[in-house]
Amino acid sequence: MKKTLLIIASLLFITSTVFSQYKVNVNSLKEYGGKAFKVDDDKPYTGKVFGLDKIDRDKHIYVVEGPLDSLFLDNCLAVGGSEFSNLPKENTTIVFDNEPRNQEICNNIEESIRKEYSVCLWPVQNPHKDINDMILSGMSSSDITSQIKENTYRGTEARLRFAEWRKING
Repeated sequence: MKKTLLIIASLLFITSTVFSQYKVNVNSLKEYGGKAFKVDDDKPYTGKVFGLDKIDRDKHIYVVEGPLDSLFLDNCLAVGGSEFSNLPKENTTIVFDNEPRNQEICNNIEESIRKEYSVCLWPVQNPHKDINDMILSGMSSSDITSQIKENTYRGTEARLRFAEWRKING
């Protein structure tokens, strides 16, 4: 299983570095024939959004950074830096990597909280960097989903928890 995950991760990394990518608002994409298209383009979008074709907007949506991480959560997008601000805030949780010392991640968490998104702030006892590491350590997808649900915050509570999370983990 670890070899398979390593191969998948390698292929995703190579693909993401070989093909040029740029920021696109995922909500401006229109689906036609099972593919996503930018409104002003007749070619399918092949940028940074991974899993857009599998999302059910009527269900809770999880947003992660890495395509590999998105494979382990139901109804999950990997945006890798793409704009996601038009996703419905009431049923979307942004799940960042568990790296409180990473200034870019902390800035992105702060921005998501400011935009009133729900964010997952991983518990102190979780030493893993991201969802893929959690899977490799033996955690199941349902364990990870439960941990996300138990550690998701929004609004004022998210601001308070984020300050605490950063202080404890940073």
